[in-house]
Amino acid sequence: MERQYVSLPKSTLQDVRPVQLGKEACPANKERVTTMRDYYLLHYVFSGSGYFYVGNREFAVTRGQFFVIHPHEPASYQPNPEDPWSYCWVGVILAQDFPPLRDAYVCEVEEADAIFRSLARVTDTMPGRDLYVSGRILQLFSLMLNDQTDPEPPDTIELATDYIRQNYANPLTIEEIAEHFHISRSYFSTQFRRQMGMSPQQYLIKVRLDKAARLLAHQKYSVGDAAISVGYENIYNFPKIFKKTYGVSPSQYAAHQADR
Repeated sequence: MERQYVSLPKSTLQDVRPVQLGKEACPANKERVTTMRDYYLLHYVFSGSGYFYVGNREFAVTRGQFFVIHPHEPASYQPNPEDPWSYCWVGVILAQDFPPLRDAYVCEVEEADAIFRSLARVTDTMPGRDLYVSGRILQLFSLMLNDQTDPEPPDTIELATDYIRQNYANPLTIEEIAEHFHISRSYFSTQFRRQMGMSPQQYLIKVRLDKAARLLAHQKYSVGDAAISVGYENIYNFPKIFKKTYGVSPSQYAAHQADR
């Protein structure tokens, strides 16, 4: 085989310096954490869910996603008391700007779970742990760059919202939607959030709750029937989700509509 050379930029492991690494399984009553750092701080959620706040924005973060605290930007986060999260975090100083992180606050990246689980196994006695952690972070960043450059028809997200509105009553998953449009889940989620201002899962929940509210307003459906009609197989979770959005329980909402 003919010898080949590949030119590489001057970027090296020195451009990525990890400064903090840890993991935690949060109790349901863990208080909201407020922080500001002079480096990037990434939290990857292994299980459960929670909330991430930056300025006046609130992000719902769930398993398989990581949220990004930017340098010199106040932020706070807390577990969902009904489904407290466990996560791994890593703090990193970057020697140069990294575009995929510039405007990122909640991300989904394929293979991120394996990367962060390997980071969660690092110990103080592990030889060369600094190089190992730097390498895994660079691997994550490489995947994020690939997600930004994946080909995508310009109307994919619009078609995806149509697909969700047409199929919301089915046991729909984000993986299924991404597969339907022949793109990766992580790239689909990133582009969807960028264009719609919310994750695909949040959009699916919004569509389902909007439809459920209409059914309840017509007084022809019980709470359980309305939940099943819009795709909720577990009707016991439906009232909690509904109340978080509308501020009242489904039965209270239906009663209020009847009085109007």
